[in-house]
Amino acid sequence: MHQNCSNTFKVEGPHGIPLQIRNRNVAFAAGTGVLPFLDLIKVMLENNQVKFDLHVSFTSEEEAIGLRLLKAAADRLRDQFKLAVRYSD
Repeated sequence: MHQNCSNTFKVEGPHGIPLQIRNRNVAFAAGTGVLPFLDLIKVMLENNQVKFDLHVSFTSEEEAIGLRLLKAAADRLRDQFKLAVRYSD
């Protein structure tokens, strides 16, 4: 990882339409990539019409960012928000 430090990479996006499966939005995130979804949970609490599945991956439970919040939201928003957690260590 990071072996090409002399190169410049341009990251763009998001592009296209959200991934929807059976009228549910589905997203995948890892590590710090989960941070934007923490704000989305607040919107979900205010708007009952959003249905969302989030698949996240962390190196370990100790390294998981916002995991307590995500799990609490999944418990509270059972019909709206589904959470799948994977650890890679």
